[in-house]
Amino acid sequence: MRAYDTQLIDHQSVSLHEKRAIYLTTDHSELNKFHDLEDENFLLMQSEIQRMIQTTSQTIKKRYHCTIHLLYI
Repeated sequence: MRAYDTQLIDHQSVSLHEKRAIYLTTDHSELNKFHDLEDENFLLMQSEIQRMIQTTSQTIKKRYHCTIHLLYI
């Protein structure tokens, strides 16, 4: 993984109002690519990914009145 010493984009340009920022050590083309389950960026993102899965599942259940079965790796 390459080290980046300079922040190229200001915080306001890349964040949503009142949302938690997670800073990753990567360039734009690698934002959604993780090498393995021990990847530093994956470990930073893991809890947010799990939160998104749970939130989405709850929304789908409410909207469509159905049961969602989640597979966790």
